[in-house]
Amino acid sequence: MTEAARSCWEAAGDNPAVIDTYAETLLAQGDAAGCIALLDRQPALVVQVAQLQVIRGRALEALADRAGALTAFQAALHLAKNLEPWPLREPRAELEKRITKLGSG
Repeated sequence: MTEAARSCWEAAGDNPAVIDTYAETLLAQGDAAGCIALLDRQPALVVQVAQLQVIRGRALEALADRAGALTAFQAALHLAKNLEPWPLREPRAELEKRITKLGSG
């Protein structure tokens, strides 16, 4: 899967759906650092796409960067809060729980 996702990303690297798929693949394989490196290549896009912010937050959380994860999750919630239907794969309540947990610790 990683090679297929990488090939798609190389062909259409500025497509949020492709970045999403590749970043999720890296994260699922335990490569949180690689996931962050990928997202850092498209900073202007990542700050505009709520799902990419969620992935960034999960990767930063895996790397024990609580402050960075909190910022990413808050950004995702801010981007998605008024959209219907809810656009993220992670339910709103779960995202809010993550934010509360990271903010209290």
